[in-house]
This record gives sequence, structure tokens and C-alpha cells, in this order.
Amino acid sequence: MDTLDPDIEQRLLHGPVDSQLQRHLALLIYRDLMLTKKWTQLSLHVLEQGVVYFTGRSPTKDDVQLVLPISIEERLHFARVHTLLQSLASHSKTKATSAILGIVDDDSTAVYYRMSLGLVPPPME
Repeated sequence: MDTLDPDIEQRLLHGPVDSQLQRHLALLIYRDLMLTKKWTQLSLHVLEQGVVYFTGRSPTKDDVQLVLPISIEERLHFARVHTLLQSLASHSKTKATSAILGIVDDDSTAVYYRMSLGLVPPPME
């Protein structure tokens, strides 16, 4: 049975994240990853700037993935993506060249997109 970690939920509701919007987005993405997407080993992390992200394992991938919850209203520019990826890589102590954006709409719908440094060619078929 899939269960939510009460420690993660408590940290999201009452922890080190100042922004109520950031807490809300992170809680929605956490629940979606655990209950709908069936991720395992999810851990909550907070960057110095108050940015929340998760590390965990997708049921379809062996390696640890980084997931960054954001609002659909947030505007991301190449410079911001580069800065976020560098911060995530140094904070998570990985050589992450990509992360997954968990984009949340006003109606709580979540979609996921992978962002990376530079352009990534599509797989050749």
C-alpha cells in the first residue's frame, strides 16, 4: 500500500519554506508523485533561496530523479533554468544535467517536463 510520509507533509506545512504558494505546489506534486505516479524513496529538499525540490525514483527509471515544483504562472528563462540546474546539482551533490519540472495549474492539474542544460536532441528511431 502506498502511504504518504507524515514527516514530509509536516515539513511542507510547517517547515522551512516561507512561501505559502511554494508549500502548496510542493504538497500537490509530492502527493501526485507518491499516489498517482508511484514514485519511491521521495525526499524533500530546500535550497538556500527557499526553492523546494524532491529526489526520488520513478518506477520506470533506475536512477534518482530531481523534481522541481513550479506554478504554471511562473516564467522561466534560459538563465533561470541554468541557475536552477546548477543549484540543484551542487545541493544534491549529483552531476545533474537535467531535472523534471512539476508544473501545477490553478485547478491542481500537474504535468511534468524535463529541463536540461542546452538543447537535447530527440531519440533517433
